[in-house]
Amino acid sequence: MHRFIWTLAGLGCTPSERFEPRETTPSADSTDVLADTAVRLTYRRAVDASEAEVHWSTFGENHRIPAAIEVVADDELRIVPLETPRRGVTQEVRVVGLRSGNQEGVSEVRFRTRSNPRITVVRDGEEILRCTVDAQHRWERCIRDPHIEYYTYDAARLVGVETFEPQPDGTEARVASSTYTYGPRETVVQIDTEGPAPARFARELDDRGFIISEWTQAPGADAAFDNEDDVYADVTFRRPDPSGFDRVVRYGADPGDDATWWTDDDRYSRYEHTQVDALGRPVERRMGFIGPDNLELTSDDDLYWVERFFYDAEGRLAGGFVYDPRIRREEDAFGRRATLEDGRIVQIAYFEGTGPDGAWLTEDDPTPFQYDAFTYDADGQRLVERLGVEAGPDEALFTDDDVAREVIGYAP
Repeated sequence: MHRFIWTLAGLGCTPSERFEPRETTPSADSTDVLADTAVRLTYRRAVDASEAEVHWSTFGENHRIPAAIEVVADDELRIVPLETPRRGVTQEVRVVGLRSGNQEGVSEVRFRTRSNPRITVVRDGEEILRCTVDAQHRWERCIRDPHIEYYTYDAARLVGVETFEPQPDGTEARVASSTYTYGPRETVVQIDTEGPAPARFARELDDRGFIISEWTQAPGADAAFDNEDDVYADVTFRRPDPSGFDRVVRYGADPGDDATWWTDDDRYSRYEHTQVDALGRPVERRMGFIGPDNLELTSDDDLYWVERFFYDAEGRLAGGFVYDPRIRREEDAFGRRATLEDGRIVQIAYFEGTGPDGAWLTEDDPTPFQYDAFTYDADGQRLVERLGVEAGPDEALFTDDDVAREVIGYAP
């Protein structure tokens, strides 16, 4: 019987040695890994993971996946994702705080999750997106009506996107071209787009390669970047924890009296604050407009979003609720309940308020008014997502004539 260790995420660790596994599954730098795949690490000697932490993240982004360590044998660990990682992107799994004898160390493996060969999105009966991927499971071509996007790569990274518009004679005219620049730990730090409205999306990174600020930038009257007349917008400040998870995100309002961003008199418009548990899973998210004191989570905030998350005994997301405290009480919030089969979410039902017992996710919850449904192939890869499903002509939910507002399909 396997033993599970629920890890303490976000506390940080400075390892003295790199513990290289004798074998990893999936193998390092694999490019065709199912999104729900657990990572198996086999070592040359016994390791102690009793105080270890696992940091599973989308490489180069502040996006963390909660995960658990399963001790299979003295020399073998299995890292289990508690959420489904994104498709077609590089995942980085780091186990820190491992011990062997009197040595402490870290193990790390990277791999790319599989992206299905074709993805389509239909909203309100109209196809709004159709994408294909190449043999390395990377985005290749996307049609976002009326534009067509082509993606180019160097050995491992996206380096450019060219955008075309179909012409009456059947040809395609290029309307924009974007170039990607990378910084520490291969994180995208700048995207320059040429076209009718030149723009730059940029990021500032800390010394770990995590994003601490993002903004868009447009040239001023001189039509050139990096001059005093450049126009900045969408300035965002992030406060990542040691594993890159965004605890606080603040959105800039104006650069203050000195008219310069990233100085002490910057003013903020709103914020997002996420509270996580010992496993690094979000348990509460609050969003609000920042008051005159220019600080988040103070009494003069105008809070407009409160969201709670609940998990089952296996650590999987079971549901939660969300409400606007300006117009609703917590007991009148919009709830959601997840239904899982074989560890995968097959349905999320949405309902309003608690039942007579006043508790969330119990048997007397109100009848749902809407749901999302998900189907999978034999490998566990998601094939269809039906979102915003409501009752059809028979006015009954969960019947054959239900209507989905949006359908996302993945070719097997």
